[in-house]
Amino acid sequence: MINNGKDQEPKHKLIESISLTQKNINVLKNIHHFPNLWNISLRNCQFNEDQTTSELLKPLSAFAYLGTLDLSFTNITFEWLQKYIRPLSIQHLKLYGIPYFPFDNPQCRGFLIFCLPNVWMINDQFITFAERRFWHRYYSPSSDTTVSSTTENRHFNNTNINANTNNNLAGAGQYSIYIRKYYINPDSSYIPSEEQEEYEKLGDIESIKKEEYNKFYNNNINPLSYQKRLNDGIFKNFL
Repeated sequence: MINNGKDQEPKHKLIESISLTQKNINVLKNIHHFPNLWNISLRNCQFNEDQTTSELLKPLSAFAYLGTLDLSFTNITFEWLQKYIRPLSIQHLKLYGIPYFPFDNPQCRGFLIFCLPNVWMINDQFITFAERRFWHRYYSPSSDTTVSSTTENRHFNNTNINANTNNNLAGAGQYSIYIRKYYINPDSSYIPSEEQEEYEKLGDIESIKKEEYNKFYNNNINPLSYQKRLNDGIFKNFL
């Protein structure tokens, strides 16, 4: 970074879009020097390990809002998205060509919507209010969980979503492989954040979720009946 006295070089303040490659990906560590960035492309970049990924992606928190973040054809994982991307407000998140994310399976997109509440679009598809509400209820352990009332419903519309089906499937995904294998709890409602690492090391997330369920929801919901509804095709018909 070149300084002119106390002021940074003006050109850095004017840059709104940046495309990084594997050779210059370390620019991310000082990305705060580009205060007006709106579009960031990391297309085809590879992250080697968790520590390196943390050093590269955590600095993105310097931005209150991003227009586009392109992570297509990278090796980004569900875990890294939740750790470093979930806090960001992003208008359009691009995740094309990532083998970990089978978008031909609706539950994959749904899980990303559930985990990334501040993303407005994924792969050029806008996330409607009804869609976000459905997946939030689907993956949440409570049958009466709702999206924050501060969300303005009038900005969203999706006529394809049936309210009765939505209610019937509430909580159905809480034992899915996405929750059991990939989900990282963002708050301390069930697993204290300082203990999260220790719980994850146990490698038995399903038992933990069942314990939470029994403790907080008195076992009023039978997850097997929901799974049966999924197997019977109700979920597929809905989507």
